[in-house]
Amino acid sequence: FTAYLKGERLKLLFWAFFFAIIATLSRQVGMVIPLSFLLVSFGKGIPLKHRIYSYVGVFFSICTLILYYLLLASLKSTPSHYTMHPNELYHQVLGLNKEIVLRWLFYFYTTVVSLSVLLLPFGLYVLSQQKVKIKKALLIFLSCLVGFGFIGFFRDTSFPFNGQIINDYGIGGYFFYEPYSRVAQVSHDIPDWFNIGLISISVGVLIYLVSEKFNSVRQKLQSSRLNQFIALTAILYYPCFGFVYVFDRYLLFHFILLIPLMILLFNDALQNTKRSTSVHGVLAIFSLFTLIGTHDYFEYNRTKTKALDELTLEQKIRPGHIDGGMEFNAWHGYEKDFYKGNVGKDWWCIKEDDYLISIDKKVKGYTSYKEYPYSSWLGLKQRKLFVLKKNP
Repeated sequence: FTAYLKGERLKLLFWAFFFAIIATLSRQVGMVIPLSFLLVSFGKGIPLKHRIYSYVGVFFSICTLILYYLLLASLKSTPSHYTMHPNELYHQVLGLNKEIVLRWLFYFYTTVVSLSVLLLPFGLYVLSQQKVKIKKALLIFLSCLVGFGFIGFFRDTSFPFNGQIINDYGIGGYFFYEPYSRVAQVSHDIPDWFNIGLISISVGVLIYLVSEKFNSVRQKLQSSRLNQFIALTAILYYPCFGFVYVFDRYLLFHFILLIPLMILLFNDALQNTKRSTSVHGVLAIFSLFTLIGTHDYFEYNRTKTKALDELTLEQKIRPGHIDGGMEFNAWHGYEKDFYKGNVGKDWWCIKEDDYLISIDKKVKGYTSYKEYPYSSWLGLKQRKLFVLKKNP
């Protein structure tokens, strides 16, 4: 679609809708792409033939998804997770109340914070290419500091991230049933001043850039169908997850959209580039954090695999009697469907939980069967993976 909007060749439009249909069948959220393109195809200056191609392409995209739904339903083979988000969104809208609205606001807060931190190197780079108004920058930063500090006052932790990559428990997904009851929260080891400071700087940089270039940004959005298309795709994509549940991995598509959009909107500030020490420093910190996170995630999984192998291969405990997390239980006990399968304890195919894996935490009703220490570079601490056995 972006290639077409640059050259407006109908052949590219055909291939755009072809791949859009494929994307939509694998993930219904892909429908936001042709719909966003439709919204920028109503202009008077667009040739009639191109508009017809656009309307027909969107029509076929919608019809293909509907037919696929009907086909799965007729064969009684619709995976329950395939309709999980649309169903959940539908029920929340129908049962809208204060609790749901507050949850939506929290998800929006998490989204803004996460994307701002991810975009911080780019924001600092653009900032370094222009003269900064110190008073205005300080006012925005202090306002963010007060605002996010106030939000943190009402939360158990000021740790801003909510997801499967960076979360309260550390790095990577701890795919356990009720992880808060069996995994120590590493986020409590990170000082509040660091979390709130990082959030305030990241969000403040974006607010400053947009406020300084507001008129220029607005003109570029109004004059470019390409800019409008990317912005609309990001806007329409948000409710697909932001009103249901926010995982940081869901934000990656937003991140992919926002980087080129920001380059297009702030390209005038990037004409005469110069070196930026702050950007190099932030990129070095991000790189170090990535290495630390990769180490911790692999080390945890190596330790967990070792513990589970000893249980199943040496102690001859059947996998169906172990709650070892989604990866283990789904591998050994998947039946038909995550949500419809023959499971007893949780939809992650946990049938019996005579043995339990936990991190740094004992669980009520269980005694320690074996301990496996491992190192965590995040926080420079030793962690323990426990194999717990249910009390008789």
